[in-house]
Amino acid sequence: MRQGPLLLHLPDPAGRYRMMQFVDASTKSFAYVGRRTSRTSEGSFLPAAEVWAGELPAFRPVIRMYQQRSAVLNGTYVLPPILKTR
Repeated sequence: MRQGPLLLHLPDPAGRYRMMQFVDASTKSFAYVGRRTSRTSEGSFLPAAEVWAGELPAFRPVIRMYQQRSAVLNGTYVLPPILKTR
């Protein structure tokens, strides 16, 4: 993030529930991306440092990272094989 933002592209999860949670070094959540929050099954996002002031790509939501140390947690719900056949 020091050299600039990253482009985070999330493909269509094919009907599965997916969530990406952004947390800082003290594990405080500051952003969520997923079907329940962004209302989309596929999309691109731009995680960027708070001080970054470059030009934004068109139609990309920006997620501001307020600390130097942050993490992204990914969760995908997958049905067990026995439930898929019902």
